[in-house]
Amino acid sequence: MITGMGSSSDAHDRVPAIVGPPTVPASLCVELLAEREAAMTRAVHVRDEILGEVAHDLRGPLTAIVLVSQVLERSPDAAHARSAAAAILRASRRMDRLIRDLLDVTQLEAGRLSIEVAPERMASIVAEATDVLWPLAHARSIALEGTVSGELPLVLADRRRLFQVLTNIGDNAVKFTSPGGRIQIRAEQIDGMV
Repeated sequence: MITGMGSSSDAHDRVPAIVGPPTVPASLCVELLAEREAAMTRAVHVRDEILGEVAHDLRGPLTAIVLVSQVLERSPDAAHARSAAAAILRASRRMDRLIRDLLDVTQLEAGRLSIEVAPERMASIVAEATDVLWPLAHARSIALEGTVSGELPLVLADRRRLFQVLTNIGDNAVKFTSPGGRIQIRAEQIDGMV
């Protein structure tokens, strides 16, 4: 506690000034601490969920890299080797995208996540998602087909985010489809919407 004199110029008007920490009721402190603890618990839970999803999502392309590398290792055919190398490259790029998605979470939490909307062709996005998912489906003996019904109009979308949605849904479809099953990624126009 600090005591001193007020700032009045008249010596008779001077009163002692007391400076110290503000008094906060104990019940308010307990309430604020409980709120802070609850917020921290929620943040840890969200972080754990995100890390679990990222680990799951990274396992898919990593499995594809391993499987295709094993096929490449055994293949005497140069054309087959080039095809396998292309599959490895696709899976590696997918892992890079997943890591960037993880970094996006921090941007989202900071309120700085950007969406880059541009006219996009669904056919190329469906084809790319199908190419990335094919090694995983093939390894589980699941038929995977990407189709686009007719000539679709351009869609205004964030290509990366749309691809992310298709591959996340596709990963789950592969995970929950029995061997010998069939998965179709399809884009079509219904009532003017793609």
